[in-house]
Amino acid sequence: MKKIIYSLLAILLLNACSRDAVYPELRNTVIGEVIVRNEFGTRIPDQTGVTVTLEGTDFSAMTDENGVFEITDVLRGNYRVRFQKEGYNDYFVDIEVRETGPTNFNATDQGSDFNFVAPSTLGFDTFDFVENTSSIDFDVEFSEVITETDPGMVVFVSSSEDVSNTSYERSYSYRDFDNDGDIDNSDGNRLFLSNLRSAFGDEATVYLVAYPASTSPTSHSYIDTTTGLNIYYPLNNQPSEVFTLDLTEDDSDIIRQ
Repeated sequence: MKKIIYSLLAILLLNACSRDAVYPELRNTVIGEVIVRNEFGTRIPDQTGVTVTLEGTDFSAMTDENGVFEITDVLRGNYRVRFQKEGYNDYFVDIEVRETGPTNFNATDQGSDFNFVAPSTLGFDTFDFVENTSSIDFDVEFSEVITETDPGMVVFVSSSEDVSNTSYERSYSYRDFDNDGDIDNSDGNRLFLSNLRSAFGDEATVYLVAYPASTSPTSHSYIDTTTGLNIYYPLNNQPSEVFTLDLTEDDSDIIRQ
């Protein structure tokens, strides 16, 4: 009986070895480059310290001084990749490891570099929505004067009172602030009531909250495939207060919660 068991184990081991030898394309390499930037979008000298992990597996790697990483012997298939670095918010991307050739990975898998940007260090000293006839503008003072580049912010709008950067139905991003925190109130930097009514209904009540963001927040976001939400990952965790907006045509009113 023992001989039979040992023989079966030997056959299974041989089959496993021969399978890897005959079908080496079942495993592949994931390589890529991360460009680590501070909250102002400036590339930092030391690109080490980013942990790259294929979620649900034991596969991971660290970036070297040039931001390059490599994960070998990965079974082909679909993976969710997590990027982590101390002081940074996590970033997630879905990739497919294919049968032939290494997966040359630049976060978007579209041939562009992956810019891993630090979250904004700004906070709001004051923040108010200012309602006009057809739109909502902003009265903003940041916690410090910006000298390197313009700050930004993202406004989240939801039909739920629990609106936040992780539970929202619409988002709008803005930069174009001057060094004193004054927004350039051009058409591109306004929340138009007609757009909100189109999204939520003429008689709806919506809730708004704003978060300080790193430079050009629109270029530093990803789609969370588990929720379908567009995640702006360099946001500062110091949001404004929540505001309530009544979208009724004849009685629009915005109030602080």
